Amino acid sequence: MNENVEVVRRGYEAYARHDVAAVMALVDRDIEVVQTELLPWGGVHLGLEGAQTFFRLLAKHTDAMPEPAAYIPAGNDVAVVGKLRGTARG
Repeated sequence: MNENVEVVRRGYEAYARHDVAAVMALVDRDIEVVQTELLPWGGVHLGLEGAQTFFRLLAKHTDAMPEPAAYIPAGNDVAVVGKLRGTARG
């Protein structure tokens, strides 16, 4: 299996266990999380601190869990196809 795919797969598994510390251990310290600013957890979140803020805001505003169906290697990137199941808080 592609090493990047394995890292991403482990990240989704850790997130499903609500183990954000394990997710953070897998990401690069220069991570950039980009989410539409139309969402309360949206914006550009830079670095480990920014990623932690993103996950904190996401948990505050949603009760949802991604359900990955396929991990597709794309060079150094990995595309994940799946569903998001849950609810958003008003």
